[in-house]
Amino acid sequence: ALTGSDSADTFVLATVDNATQLKANDIVFEDINTTIDASTNGTGSDKLTSDFDATLAGAAKALISKGFTFQNIETADLNTKALTGSGSADTFVLATVDNVTQLKANDIVFEDINTTIDAGANGAGSDKLTSDFDATLAGASKALISNGYTFQNIETADLNTKALTGSGSADAFVLSTVDNATQLKANDIVFEDINSTIDAGDNGTGSDKLTSDFDATLTGASKALISSNFTFQNIESADLNTKTLKSTDASDTFTFTDANTFNVNDISFTDVATVVAGGADSVIDTVKTAGNKAELTGASNELKVSGITFQSIDVADLAGVNESGEVNNGSLSGSSKADTFVLATVESETQLKANGIVVNNSNTTIDAGDNGTGSDKLTSDFDATLAGASKALISNGYTFQNIETADLNTKALTGSGS
Repeated sequence: ALTGSDSADTFVLATVDNATQLKANDIVFEDINTTIDASTNGTGSDKLTSDFDATLAGAAKALISKGFTFQNIETADLNTKALTGSGSADTFVLATVDNVTQLKANDIVFEDINTTIDAGANGAGSDKLTSDFDATLAGASKALISNGYTFQNIETADLNTKALTGSGSADAFVLSTVDNATQLKANDIVFEDINSTIDAGDNGTGSDKLTSDFDATLTGASKALISSNFTFQNIESADLNTKTLKSTDASDTFTFTDANTFNVNDISFTDVATVVAGGADSVIDTVKTAGNKAELTGASNELKVSGITFQSIDVADLAGVNESGEVNNGSLSGSSKADTFVLATVESETQLKANGIVVNNSNTTIDAGDNGTGSDKLTSDFDATLAGASKALISNGYTFQNIETADLNTKALTGSGS
């Protein structure tokens, strides 16, 4: 075996006369044990210069190049060749040292290496990058770019408060609680200590998605929302895992694209339990159900569509079209509590309000719903006709069922033909 001194030693691996040559402190070594301990030293630094790819050995200051395993190496120059991680948990550190960017891996300072570094697949281990620079997702799982280096198979990244930006492809961001702490994952990398504003990046056909176990709030800007104190920009879809979405003080429109998905501010939302709209009295918040059924909840300005409860809603548009292109408007039904329905003329048009919500393009048959002690009431500025059935009447083309009280504002009531 060859062992280094307690001073700074130099090891050089190169090809000479078509053969691999190892030099140590200017001595050419032949036929030696392939494990070389450069030895510990104080202020000195043992250095390997290699014309071959290198692989981290898993231990601190240890690496393998061209079949030689070097231990206690402080610096390695790979002459543009590639560095690969071990099968264990490796650490990579990008920092500024003496005004120069320095890359350390398992306590070895690397110089002149290929800028693509594969941290290596491992089982229970976790390869970690700590960087003092901004980072950009590379689009692939566990891949990111920081200060010109592309890291692959990274499980954890600490950006020291710097910014994370998405790739030009479809990126996935996940916010959840792990071990009683909030965890952010992006493309399968756990991020720590990053800037709280994350730009998912522009992409063409790709769709950047946030999955969050926390409530979210719209910011008012297109494709932007806040969840668990992180502000996400350029997000195309969001899954809130049954949590609540809060609107802005501006006028927002929630548009259903299918039975379980709605779009607002250019973000498609799924698995939302409650949407809290509202804000200033002057704004108008609208739900467009795309023909899905709407149900009143009994509360003012509140309705439920596809299991999602919308609060502080001003307008509900139930217009819908079936697969054949025919009009197929959604139905409106009352709650089990006392609901109020108002038919009036507003700006020369007939307006239907239900529990304070202006309802447009609904099916003309409205079931106010069964209730116990509550009393569903219709107030109409138009004549009414009894429909023949119990608690049913017709006014201005709408048929109301299960109405307990009707105020016709001096207009006429006509009996049915029954």
